Amino acid sequence: MIVSTHAVVLKRFPYGDTSIIARCFTKEYGKISVIARGARTKKSTTSAHLQPLSYLDLMFYHKPNRDLHTISKTGFAERWPMIQEDMKKISYGMAILELTDKTLITEDPHADLFEELIHVLTMVNTQPHRLNMVFWYYQLKLLEYLGFRPDLEADAFIQSTSSGLAKSDNALKIVTFLQSADISASNFINKIESFPLAPKDRKAISKYISTHFRIHFEDMGELKALKVMRQIV
Repeated sequence: MIVSTHAVVLKRFPYGDTSIIARCFTKEYGKISVIARGARTKKSTTSAHLQPLSYLDLMFYHKPNRDLHTISKTGFAERWPMIQEDMKKISYGMAILELTDKTLITEDPHADLFEELIHVLTMVNTQPHRLNMVFWYYQLKLLEYLGFRPDLEADAFIQSTSSGLAKSDNALKIVTFLQSADISASNFINKIESFPLAPKDRKAISKYISTHFRIHFEDMGELKALKVMRQIV
């Protein structure tokens, strides 16, 4: 059966001499793997669509209980050109994809999370500052949608000496705001830009959130995209 859905390309791999396999997060079907046969030939335009960070209108042959589905047609639903022109934006965009790929299981739909991802990547494309706060926002929303929302009032980790949140009222205020915020709200940008953000606060927030991911997801080490960003930017 041919189905149609919006999709974000998370990762791609060459297959055989001319084909591409892409792992995508789709609105209706969750995370799936699709194959585009002949996509690496000169006449094909599909290869350009199947780049990570592409937001697509995707049509494919869906076969239940299959690990791989065949693409019928692709086209861009929206483009984020400013991401591709800025190494910092690329790094955050790729970190968001990497985190999404590592935490979602196959064909487990999360339509609300998909919409959140689109809002976040659109913000990464347009927002010149505070991309770290946009990234923390997505991390917290991802934890929430997958059932692991941190309880900021009862979290023993906050009270421990290993958490910088216990030592910084400002860092705790930022996490509290981001956890309850709506990125599509008109005042979101003004609000995140209004917080002071010292290096110790950035370190405390990053450590707090990443610790929660390591607790709930196996093999959740440091994201490769963020490691690369620190080396380049």
